[in-house]
Amino acid sequence: IDLANGQGADLFVSVHCNASLTNSAAMGIYTAAASEHGDGWVLADVLRQSMMSATGAADMGTEPRPNLAVLRTAEVPAALVECGYMSTPEELALLVQPAYQEKLAQGIADGILTYLEQAG
Repeated sequence: IDLANGQGADLFVSVHCNASLTNSAAMGIYTAAASEHGDGWVLADVLRQSMMSATGAADMGTEPRPNLAVLRTAEVPAALVECGYMSTPEELALLVQPAYQEKLAQGIADGILTYLEQAG
């Protein structure tokens, strides 16, 4: 985040793959922002919808995560995206496929462009 803050970035997206110790059937796209208010939340929601559209993945929602430094310390709109659950065999099988990775990347890129267009 220091690089994004120091270089005048327009936004920040942190990309991850999720895992669950309690839900062996968890599947889908999840996003987070520092709070439910502001541009970070809008960015996270746009990214989630765009990624779901690109992949057909399930919706695991968007939630506030003020405890995450990568979101809390951003001076620009920031979102964290979880591309799927590595702990669920069916989703892991997708996550390792280059074609599915390309769909995820396209969904993230399209979401960023949509957010920037909406932001003006």
